[in-house]
Amino acid sequence: MSASHIAVVVRATATSKGSAESIISFLGAIMAIETIYVVQSFKAGARGSLKAEQATQSKSAEMAVRTAERLAEHKVGVVAFSTTGDAEAGEYDEEPKILFKFGRLPAQFSGD
Repeated sequence: MSASHIAVVVRATATSKGSAESIISFLGAIMAIETIYVVQSFKAGARGSLKAEQATQSKSAEMAVRTAERLAEHKVGVVAFSTTGDAEAGEYDEEPKILFKFGRLPAQFSGD
């Protein structure tokens, strides 16, 4: 659906239902925006490199941090982060929000 189609439908929805809630509900149905919480651990690879292990998804930021803290006890590195985006389009933030980090990590996670 193009932006002009969305604008027409939003105007029609606002006129017929007359409320901001109906517009927000309609837009929420079109765009499946969600935040996901991910924990990624790393182990030592050949010649000092890092090897990513299977990433896991958590139900909340708190659960992601707790999982990362437990993994930090026996992993070379671990990071927990969140990212928000359109699930249906598969488009998420370019810069994830770091929730927890420990140990050796790839450059993409080394900044604060």
